[in-house]
Amino acid sequence: MLSGLDGQILGLRKCGKPAQASAYSVEISEVSPFWIDVIGEKAAVPVLLNEGIDCDGMRCMLDAVQLATACAIGWDADVLVLLDRDEGVRDFAGSVRRWLELSQRNGSPDSYSEGYGMLDKVQACSAALRAGVRRARILPWSQIDCLEDFFRAKIRYGTEIILCP
Repeated sequence: MLSGLDGQILGLRKCGKPAQASAYSVEISEVSPFWIDVIGEKAAVPVLLNEGIDCDGMRCMLDAVQLATACAIGWDADVLVLLDRDEGVRDFAGSVRRWLELSQRNGSPDSYSEGYGMLDKVQACSAALRAGVRRARILPWSQIDCLEDFFRAKIRYGTEIILCP
C-alpha cells in the first residue's frame, strides 16, 4: 500500500481559509504517475492511502473522493469508479438512476436528489469527465464484485455519469 507520503506521488497546496486557528485546508495540486505506472506494469493493483504532506511538512488526511478524482485525471485513467454505501444516485422519488446526464458546459446535473450525500461524488465524476477520463460511475459497495464486468455488462448497479453537450 502506498500513500501520498511516498515517492512524491502527490503535490498539495493550501486552499481556502484556515479550518482551525493555524491549519489550512489542502487540495491536491498534482499527481505523479511514476509509481503507479511501475505497479501497473507488473500487473498489480495499486492501493493509495489518502494521506499526504502539506507545504509546511505536516501530515494530513485527504478527502478520498478528491484523491480518487485527482488520481484518475493525473494518470489519464479510462474509468473513475467511486464506491458508496448507497445503491447509486437517486431521483426525487427515491429510485436509483442508472444514468445521470451532466452539462458539458458547467458540469451541472439534470434533476436528482442531493439528499443522499451524492453531490461531492457527482461533482467529482463531472470534473474527471471534463478533464478527459472517459467513464465515471458511482457503484455501491455491495456490488464491488461486478467491477470485473464493468466494460462488458449493461449497467445493473450504481449510476453512470454522462456528459452531454
